[in-house]
Amino acid sequence: MAAQDEKRRIVEAASKKFFESGVSKVTIDEVAADMGMSKKTIYKYFPSKDELLIAGVRSHMERIGKEVSGIINSPASFEKKMAAFLVVIGRQISRISSQFQSDLRKVSPQVWNEIDTFRREVVIAQLKQLFVQAKKEKIFRNDLNVEIFQLMLIHATQGIVNPTVLSANSFSAVEAYKEIIKVLFAGVMTDKGKMKLHLFDSQFEQELSQRML
Repeated sequence: MAAQDEKRRIVEAASKKFFESGVSKVTIDEVAADMGMSKKTIYKYFPSKDELLIAGVRSHMERIGKEVSGIINSPASFEKKMAAFLVVIGRQISRISSQFQSDLRKVSPQVWNEIDTFRREVVIAQLKQLFVQAKKEKIFRNDLNVEIFQLMLIHATQGIVNPTVLSANSFSAVEAYKEIIKVLFAGVMTDKGKMKLHLFDSQFEQELSQRML
């Protein structure tokens, strides 16, 4: 168990550095120094930086997948699920720098493709279930094209709630989220849904206080 704990700690520490600084700038020496351990200990579990990177990315995706599945498969109402979903995804986006994304495309395209597949087959696919639920609950219009709407929301979130954009503007991730929701949801909600929009706001605030971006 001690070995597994040590391995997990290495993955978590390395992932944090990769996500913040990118791939090319981070070295095994830096990870070891930050953790107060020798490079030999890290190499015992991960013979190369690439293997450490892959382990970090997969651990990250596994964690998100479990959180998202737990939210989607819960018996909660649409507004509670949607609030929790957005907070989880927003928290992950806010932790990953544009430098990491740029580096990953260049130095490890196979890992980038793995992330892209995960987004499509796990995150976006489950987001579709949420929108189908909203239509059943008469929160969203019955004629809404769910596939188009889910892509609009994903791209709006990725384009605005990220470290580069947030650092160049005065608004916070929370404020950005609220505006995205107000603008996009206003066009797809039924009258019943608009009357319940205040419930979404309260659920969103509650999820933020519990999970924190």
